[in-house]
Amino acid sequence: MAIRLGRYFDTSAQFWMNLQSEYSLATAYAANGEQIEHEIEPLLAHG
Repeated sequence: MAIRLGRYFDTSAQFWMNLQSEYSLATAYAANGEQIEHEIEPLLAHG
């Protein structure tokens, strides 16, 4: 689909893949980010 969108809009397929990736991360963070922040400590914090 990204290749088709890139061709139609005269942009790169990578542009559309990056857009989807950013959207997916944003929605995942909105749904689960706060819970993950509380449950998981960064590796460096254990040192």
